[in-house]
Amino acid sequence: MAAVALGVASLAMGIVGGVSSAQGAANSAQAQYKQAEINQRWSEFEKQMSITQQRGAMGLAEFDRLFGNQTLERETLEQQIFGQRNYRDQMQYRTDQMVRSARTAQAAQQSTLASRGVARGGTSDAIKRQAEADFTNDLARMRVNDTNQLAMFENQRNSALKQRNMRPSNQPPTYIPATPIQRPNTDYMVPAALMGGIASGLGGLAGIAGASQSSVPATAPGGMPYSQVAALSLGG
Repeated sequence: MAAVALGVASLAMGIVGGVSSAQGAANSAQAQYKQAEINQRWSEFEKQMSITQQRGAMGLAEFDRLFGNQTLERETLEQQIFGQRNYRDQMQYRTDQMVRSARTAQAAQQSTLASRGVARGGTSDAIKRQAEADFTNDLARMRVNDTNQLAMFENQRNSALKQRNMRPSNQPPTYIPATPIQRPNTDYMVPAALMGGIASGLGGLAGIAGASQSSVPATAPGGMPYSQVAALSLGG
């Protein structure tokens, strides 16, 4: 009976120890899972923060690029408009001066011809036509030169516009979340340890019970086997 009681006590202690060990393993697995989850969340936060900073820097760079291009376009357009406007004013002034000079020259020529008695007639008409032809040719050459000068301001602007930065900033990397960490399944650990402890204890009790049945003495007091004692008793 003492052996059986001892076996029962060992069974109880084994079950308690197994359950305690399983509970500790389960708690350790849960703790490792929580720490890994915290580490992953922090890593994901740092990754998102890095991408946000990159996007912010690229946004500022893109704003500077667009603002610089816009400023260049506006300033070069203003220079073209002001340059062409000033040149047209000068062109108009030169044309007026040319017309006045031509009229003055024509009047002086008419006066000279009149003083010589050829104010009318073929010679006077020929001289007038030649003067008008010279004036028309000079005016045409001036117009061509003025057109080229006005185009020069546009060409200067087009040349300056080539300095624009037409390449946008590179796009930041796309955020791809990490695979979530799988929660460990610890629900089976304690029941498994409990069943294992019970099975082990029952096995021990069975061994103790078997040993108890086989522990009956084989010899009588004095050292004589019970088989011989029985034979003597039967033989009288």
